[in-house]
Amino acid sequence: MMKRSVSPIIATILLIIMTVGIAALMYTWMSGMLTQLTAQTGQQILQSTAFDFSVAPIASPNGTNTFSVSIRNTGAVNIDFSKTNAIAAVTVYDRLNPAAGVVNQSSCSTINTGTLSVGESKSFIFTCGVNIDVSRYYYVLRVTIGSTSKEVIFR
Repeated sequence: MMKRSVSPIIATILLIIMTVGIAALMYTWMSGMLTQLTAQTGQQILQSTAFDFSVAPIASPNGTNTFSVSIRNTGAVNIDFSKTNAIAAVTVYDRLNPAAGVVNQSSCSTINTGTLSVGESKSFIFTCGVNIDVSRYYYVLRVTIGSTSKEVIFR
């Protein structure tokens, strides 16, 4: 008596279907896990580079604006300015003609040395190459550390 078995073509097709099915399950499982991991990592990065700052403009007679910026590290890790620069920029807007949009932009000096420990505050001086007539213009000072930016408006 002859035993019947699955033909080689059917067996190959079944193996291919099982392999594709297992690959699809693995892809679905891994993509969900990677999406969750990426979201958590992004949130941790934002929390680790959190900071607060307060600003006091300093009168400068040489045609530039100087700001004393007190930066407080509110994140979860120390900020090493040799690895993550603190950058400031000023954007000037026309108060009398708002439709004009941005009148002038200027980068300021950069902090690229030192460390700011968690919970610590330090004052830094930023010098910006723009002279602002505050009777006609208002300006925004933006401070960026890593991927986190904060700004303050002077009216």
